[in-house]
Formats: sequence, structure tokens, C-alpha cells
Amino acid sequence: RATDSAGEDGIAADDTGPPEPDEFLAWLTDGIRERRLELNQVGALVHVVPEGLLLVSPRIFKVYAGTDPESGRHWEYVQRRLLRKRWHRVHARGRGIFEYQVSGERKTSRLKGIVLTDPATRLNLPLPEANRHLTRVTPL
Repeated sequence: RATDSAGEDGIAADDTGPPEPDEFLAWLTDGIRERRLELNQVGALVHVVPEGLLLVSPRIFKVYAGTDPESGRHWEYVQRRLLRKRWHRVHARGRGIFEYQVSGERKTSRLKGIVLTDPATRLNLPLPEANRHLTRVTPL
């Protein structure tokens, strides 16, 4: 049952409570562990970078929000809740979205996303080496 008023994020709360960042991290961890989420691959939503774990945004949050349509989760809300935890790196301009250049064999493109700090500890997972095809464009 939805409440009559929207929360500070402009999204109405319900009796089940908002999705917490811990739930997102559990989903991310399980997805990586069970190989439902690819790491460091073409088209992947998650990449290991020297600064941490790049979560391609907004795509990863849209995928997460869509895993349980009945929950009413909205991807922007989930992303904001994660950013409020301050588990991510912030660049010199005070923003949490970083841009990376992807250098492939035939073309170059760009990815944007949130860089989760200390991912091996936060997710309690061994992670591969940083993706050598990604170069940070955004200055620290």
C-alpha cells in the first residue's frame, strides 16, 4: 500500500520500505559470483578499473530495477540511495559519475558510470585485474 506523500526523493514510499543500497550490493555480488553479470567484457555493466569497480550507469541500475517489476523500484531512486552511502569515488568537480574511454581493436567508445571504492572488500569477492581496454577520461 503506497503512502499518501512522496519521500524526499519524490518517490512514494510503500509499506515494504525502499530498496536499500545493501540489497543492490547483494544483487551485484550474486550476479558477479554466479556469472549473470559479466566483468570486463564488451557490453558488460561492470568493469574493474584501477580506481575501483565501474558500474555502468544508468544501465546497471535499470537492469537491477527491472529484476522485480512488482517492487516498484525506480532506477534513479536506487542510484541516488547508493550515492548517499558514499561508497563511490568522487572526482575533482565533486561529481560521482566518471567517464572512461574504451579502446577496442576496431573502434573507440566511451562509458560513464559510478566507481565503487574498495570493491573486493565491499563485495567480498576476488576480482580480476583492471580492464586494460578502459582509460579514465575524467580527472580525479
